[in-house]
Amino acid sequence: MKKTTKVVLGSVMTMAMCASLIAGSTLALFSSEDSVNLAITSGKVEVEASVAEGSFKTYLATDEGSGYTYKENSGVNGNSGSLGLNGSTYSYTEGNLTLTNIAGGEGISFNLVITNKSTISVKYQVRVTATNDGEKDLASQLRADFQFTKGNESAPTYDVTKMTDEGGTPMSATSTFASNWSDPLAAPSSGITEGTTVATVPVGIWLPTTVASDYEEAKCTLKIAVLAYQGNAHVENPPTEPNTVPIYNATELCAFSLNEAAMNMNVALMDNIYLGGEPVAHRMAKRSAYVVADAVPFAGGTLAFKPIGSAETPFSGTFDGHGYTIYGLNATGTNAGLFGVTKNATIKDVKLANATVTAEENGKAGALVAEAKGTLTVTNVAVTDSTVKAAAEASGTTVGALVGSVSEGGTVTVTDVDVQMNESDDELGEGSNNNA
Repeated sequence: MKKTTKVVLGSVMTMAMCASLIAGSTLALFSSEDSVNLAITSGKVEVEASVAEGSFKTYLATDEGSGYTYKENSGVNGNSGSLGLNGSTYSYTEGNLTLTNIAGGEGISFNLVITNKSTISVKYQVRVTATNDGEKDLASQLRADFQFTKGNESAPTYDVTKMTDEGGTPMSATSTFASNWSDPLAAPSSGITEGTTVATVPVGIWLPTTVASDYEEAKCTLKIAVLAYQGNAHVENPPTEPNTVPIYNATELCAFSLNEAAMNMNVALMDNIYLGGEPVAHRMAKRSAYVVADAVPFAGGTLAFKPIGSAETPFSGTFDGHGYTIYGLNATGTNAGLFGVTKNATIKDVKLANATVTAEENGKAGALVAEAKGTLTVTNVAVTDSTVKAAAEASGTTVGALVGSVSEGGTVTVTDVDVQMNESDDELGEGSNNNA
């Protein structure tokens, strides 16, 4: 029997927005479609994206005396070729753009063409992920830049002056590089051919001149996706605040959970996170490359989720879920939950669904936090269809639906929280101080 409990009768509302995702293929024609929630607008979101034929250009930095300037190499526009130095190459095939033996001072650009085939206006975001092929972390040395254009501007040219050692945005093998969301782009109107090009986005990627030659034998593959929502949907641009880590998918959440050095940083969820077994109703919204079962392939190995924060390095930042949902959390241990241990932390605007959290012998468990030290502020959080329990025959456990235990004289302040559990103890565990 489902046990339904409430901490505070507050406003926790999730508005479903239907997205059309361009996924799987990279730098090739791809499209998807779905119906839009009638509570927002009656219509269809459908977009296509491709790399413009013949738009590849390569660049080489030259010393102008007062600094390096990237200049275009002549005769390059095919899907593969030389980047300019020491056998460095680029290759686009089967949806992947691979850079090999790239040296400092080399770069590449191409035009990403985005076509609106919807019955309504759309706004879109371009996302880039990078994967290293081998032990060398070339991905974290690259820099990238998007340049948005308006309407049907044809064949824009990438502004190569943006290619500087400090220009663009650093990339990473552990995080997604995403553009800001575009302005709303109109749907094809009466008298205009279905599939009118609504935007062409020049993309630039380069390796700064300051990068050592250690990466010249490295290889990196780039994947680019375009996410589209209807034009009046609320969306969040990537965070600009210092010490804030954006998380777009399960792989990145897993990576953050393992990074003890980042436990004092702030986190911003930028999308729904699927750690496993998401409901069929949400299947259209998932990114297939982002879904985790028991573990996810990552950087040549296996990366599994572990609760964020430990007794030695508790999480002490702000976790802002931006209203997104984390599906399928499965945590078992002595500090089991989305967060293992927090200290003077804030968690807000996030929902957990279909979580299973289990405390082992002498352990603590809570869907949100296993153990809270110091202060913990929880605002606008929901937990649904989840189970928090002690392992069979385990003794000495402390279990709570939301927070397992509060220690070291700590306090938990709870506002606007909705907890609906399949099985658990009270919202706050044994000895907890509920200030809600």
